[in-house]
Amino acid sequence: MKDFLLLSKLRLYQWKNLLFLVRQESKLKIFIILFFALFLWGGLFFLFYRAFLYLKGITFFSSTLVATLFALFFFALWIMLTFSNAIILYSSLFASSETDSLLSRPLLSESIFLYNLTTGIFFSSWAFLFLAAPLLGAFGYVYQVPLHFYLYAFGFCLFFLPIPAALGGGICLLASRLLPRVKKQLVLGVILFFLIFSLYKVWQIRSLEEEFEKFSPEWLQALFAQFSFAKHTSYPSYWLTEALLAAASGDSPRSRFLLLYLATSSIFFTYLVYLLSSWLYRPTYDLIRSFQGSKTWRPFFLYPWMRKGLFFLPKPLQVLVLKDIQIFFRDPVQWSQLFIFLGLLTLYILNLRSLEYHLASGTWKVFVTYLNFMAVSLTLATFTNRFIYPQVSLEGKRLWILMVCPIRRRDILFGKFLFTFGLTCLLGEGVTLLSSYMILAPWDMILATAFLMVLLCLGLTGISVGIGALYPQFHEDNPSKITSGFGGTLTLILSLIYVVTLIAAQGILFFLKYQGVLSSSLFSLLLALDFFLSLLLTFFATFLLMYLGIQKFETQEIHHG
Repeated sequence: MKDFLLLSKLRLYQWKNLLFLVRQESKLKIFIILFFALFLWGGLFFLFYRAFLYLKGITFFSSTLVATLFALFFFALWIMLTFSNAIILYSSLFASSETDSLLSRPLLSESIFLYNLTTGIFFSSWAFLFLAAPLLGAFGYVYQVPLHFYLYAFGFCLFFLPIPAALGGGICLLASRLLPRVKKQLVLGVILFFLIFSLYKVWQIRSLEEEFEKFSPEWLQALFAQFSFAKHTSYPSYWLTEALLAAASGDSPRSRFLLLYLATSSIFFTYLVYLLSSWLYRPTYDLIRSFQGSKTWRPFFLYPWMRKGLFFLPKPLQVLVLKDIQIFFRDPVQWSQLFIFLGLLTLYILNLRSLEYHLASGTWKVFVTYLNFMAVSLTLATFTNRFIYPQVSLEGKRLWILMVCPIRRRDILFGKFLFTFGLTCLLGEGVTLLSSYMILAPWDMILATAFLMVLLCLGLTGISVGIGALYPQFHEDNPSKITSGFGGTLTLILSLIYVVTLIAAQGILFFLKYQGVLSSSLFSLLLALDFFLSLLLTFFATFLLMYLGIQKFETQEIHHG
């Protein structure tokens, strides 16, 4: 424990120095980041506020519905936090130069593990707090909960966060020890399990329509029964849900009991994984390092076709794009999370007709079409921020190897730009066209959303690659830490604003058209103006940031080794 305290003190000094560097940044930059972060938080608060107002109006099952939604929400966050911590810990424990340096010093391996675990909690859990704060704030405002609810809620969330982190740490250690050479197969197995489970639940929900009238009390009761898996008493997410509901109802004795229960559980799970690390971490580290340099699976059969598909590019760019494709397929952390989110969206879209959305007309069809379009675009924005923005920084100290090759520095950025644009455009257009087909959207809306998706992929790629070159962190090899920095936050905020602005502008035009407010000629004129302004905004988001990034990258000093 003495080693852990020493490492924690070192981390505090690092954060203090980082805070000092942030204070040296332009005050305008800091103001813009804080302003848009508060704007995004306020938008989430408003959405949750409207949702809870609607739920409160459904008097005959409002409390049951809120409890079920809370259970599902925190169950999903618990699962995502667990696997997020497992992924972050794997990169920190087994693929970090900092950890390599620490293990060469007279420090206990379990102390190094605990140090990385606490750091991982911070980097993986800030999004949970960012989402939970407006949710709980809106819930408390609508249902007029007592003031001590907010203090209890803060304590509940604080003691809840170490539990998924400890579970993720245990999964990381056991999987790495028992299955050190089948990480990709393990990730594929987890994805397949959740896909089969989701399909099974969808089939169960659709079968309810044959037994009960839709939205009848019996149908709703049977529907809630399908989500009982999220309310098992052994799940930490259920403990958190029950604690929040007890505090909201003013049940102080039960709230205090559940607060202590969460606190002792977090201590227990953390200590348990600490003991596990004392047995497994160092042997597992040595085992994984002994496999380095061994042959890994790569989709070789695709590369000749990919090279042929890139015939229009100069030879250096072809090689750089293929390099990024190989790195993408080699790293299951990248493609697994993207395909999980897009897979869930596709699963939802394939069941749109079971909800009879294709029978809707007018403004309702516009609303559903652009809501689905927004979900796909925000998923792509999250992917480009989480995995594409750090790519320039992850070249790291090995970037000098590319510098001695007969290629220009700007070609490295162009290669990442073309790879990202091709991948996001292929996936985004596929899911968007599938959504339009399932909902039987009119042709003008299909063409407008397809064109806008191309612009969004261009803009999101330019933002992530451009800002990644403007704010590189070549000394850091953990993508989660890179994304959590100033440049990553700026990328996320600009991406969200860009996506929401373009989609909202086009969606409002179609909404007004189908409401009968706009005539056909006026709608065509405004839609053409919207296309022009979207092109203009995409030009600035893409080419301006890419230009600034290239200028910075070409003058960046590269250190060898």
